[in-house]
Amino acid sequence: MKKYLMFDTETANGFKNPMVYDIGLAVIDETGKIYKTYSFVVRNIFYNRKMMRGAYYANKLPQYRIDIKNGERKVVDFKYVQKVIATLMERYDIEEAVAHNVSFDKRSTASTYDYVVPNSIKKFFPDDTIFLDTLTMARNILKEDEDFYHWCWMNDGLSIKTEKPKFSAENLYRYITNNPDFIESHTALADVLIEKEIFSFLIKKGLDI
Repeated sequence: MKKYLMFDTETANGFKNPMVYDIGLAVIDETGKIYKTYSFVVRNIFYNRKMMRGAYYANKLPQYRIDIKNGERKVVDFKYVQKVIATLMERYDIEEAVAHNVSFDKRSTASTYDYVVPNSIKKFFPDDTIFLDTLTMARNILKEDEDFYHWCWMNDGLSIKTEKPKFSAENLYRYITNNPDFIESHTALADVLIEKEIFSFLIKKGLDI
């Protein structure tokens, strides 16, 4: 069965030039079956105090430090992450990398790689990588789905400004699992594991990839 690389990043340093301090990876198939997972804290960014002041979820950083001290999180150089991704994509014959709002994750990995390896002729992902966005997919598949709209209306899943369904990973996962109390972790691997469920759900709904 065809394999995909699901990935997610947590970033610091603001929105214009985001830097990855946490990245999660999972090799999956279209059913959501997991073949391999990785979770890395990026040494180049995590220990840069100036950058980390702009971490989106700075309140979670003390737990990261505890996990690192206990050996529950692996701290690596960003170049090592690149090697792992290249190895996975070659080993599993992967062409597509998947993320929710993939344009942001592409930008964050590119800007981080440019910071770590300035003026490199290489890119972070292999040159022939195809990127798939579950955010765009969900909007295309569910934008006129009455069941989804009704569920959102009943479970606080509508945007206050537009009164249209929210297509965040958190809201989509709440809908898929019928668990309106679910709270997204906003740590990279944990988010990958909910986003791969969104991906497989959309394929079952008729997504053509």
